[in-house]
Amino acid sequence: MHDVEGITYSLDERGNVVKSELQQNDIFREKIDDKNLRFKFTLPGLKPGCVLEIRYIIESKDPWRMRDWFFQCSEPTRWSEYRIRFPKAFIYNAVTRDMNGTSSTTFGTRFRLFAGDAQDLLSETGSKAVIRRWAVQNAPAIRR
Repeated sequence: MHDVEGITYSLDERGNVVKSELQQNDIFREKIDDKNLRFKFTLPGLKPGCVLEIRYIIESKDPWRMRDWFFQCSEPTRWSEYRIRFPKAFIYNAVTRDMNGTSSTTFGTRFRLFAGDAQDLLSETGSKAVIRRWAVQNAPAIRR
């Protein structure tokens, strides 16, 4: 994971919006094993009723496993987006469930450098890449 960005929006005593940005020293890396790291972060200015905006990039060198993405959680979600980029030579099936209001767009192909198992399978470092995007706006909370 890299390029972690986060902002907390809250209201002060006068009702003005206060914007608190995530700082690099609020991001913690934890080595799980030789191949995996876990990233944790804490957002500044958290309090009930605040709005969180979080963005990050995960790059995987494992072409056999595409990460799951959950667009809804126990709190309402104003915007949730998932973008993937993979070699055009690979074929993945997307399975969506209960995705009311989802927009899915294929942006076509672009040249991209790949590493790890993808590079070995492609026998080259560069390849055409497929870019897909799913997004959900104003997803209600799922309360259990």
